[in-house]
Amino acid sequence: MDPTDFLTLHWLARVHAWMNNSNEAFAVAVKGLRSFPFHLPTLQLVVLLLSSQKNYSDGLALVEEVLDEYPEHLGFLQLKSALEEKVFGPEVICIRFF
Repeated sequence: MDPTDFLTLHWLARVHAWMNNSNEAFAVAVKGLRSFPFHLPTLQLVVLLLSSQKNYSDGLALVEEVLDEYPEHLGFLQLKSALEEKVFGPEVICIRFF
């Protein structure tokens, strides 16, 4: 296995996540992002792994960074909405939209 192949690392991270080994999945995904920083599926996986560890603020920060580059990406817009609800609470989200 090529240690810098971001696709191999992405799929290896997914396997670790599927096996409920989120720490290893996170480490492998971050390693893949060093080779290709804006691989959207790996970025999405990292956000989901951060969320699984209840690290909603860091996940939201990463989502906002991705949306700066890809403002219409529906997957990340959906993640942003879900993470904002976790970080700010449902009451604050309702106030922001109405």
